[in-house]
Amino acid sequence: MLLEIDDVSCQFGGVMANQHVSFTMPEGEILGLIGPNGAGKTTLFNIIAGAIKPSSGRVRFQGKDITGMRPDECCRLGIARTFQVVRNFEDMTVIENVMVGAFLRSGREKEVRATARAILEWSGLAHRAEAQAVELTPPEKRRLEVARALSTRPKLLLLDEVMAGLTPPEAQSGSELVREIRARGISVLMVEHVMEVLMPLVDRVVMLNLGELLKDGKPADIVRDKDVIAAYLGDKYRASGV
Repeated sequence: MLLEIDDVSCQFGGVMANQHVSFTMPEGEILGLIGPNGAGKTTLFNIIAGAIKPSSGRVRFQGKDITGMRPDECCRLGIARTFQVVRNFEDMTVIENVMVGAFLRSGREKEVRATARAILEWSGLAHRAEAQAVELTPPEKRRLEVARALSTRPKLLLLDEVMAGLTPPEAQSGSELVREIRARGISVLMVEHVMEVLMPLVDRVVMLNLGELLKDGKPADIVRDKDVIAAYLGDKYRASGV
């Protein structure tokens, strides 16, 4: 099993952001993590990536207990992430941004630059390689963050709302990139609110509500589940799904 979330809880003062959350993720899966605002999705991402230590429970990656490991340690093991609010180095060029991630695996600049250029080629940003990151459009900035994460050579990629604000053609292009990432042997766990994009893309969906695991199942079952509809999706999904 690639990822195991075992009875994870996380408390901030009197607020329980996650409560006894458990699920597993096999290698090669695209797994969607959904839920209303405040459901605990980003907190769980932070726990998996090492930014937050859970109050209780364990996280295992490829059988190794990584609970409480630092973000850099998790990254070296093969976990990379993006952020809900894009975090690029805007005073650096696009290729330099990607090189930052690639230096995790190599200290040789020539090799790192070649790795970064190859990733920009297949992620669709090669034509912007020498541009300053600040000059990119919002969709390009999101794609750059994905490219930098990929340059660390992850086994698991955590995508936090990478489709937010995209036009339908841009979202289609983003979905194709996610499929290409999986085709290259990288598993994907993604938080997304755009259900019309997410449901056709993922193999399985995990839903959180008020910090707890509400449902875990196939997309076709999730969109027709009365509890999911009531808590998150709304009545428009009751008859037709997505």
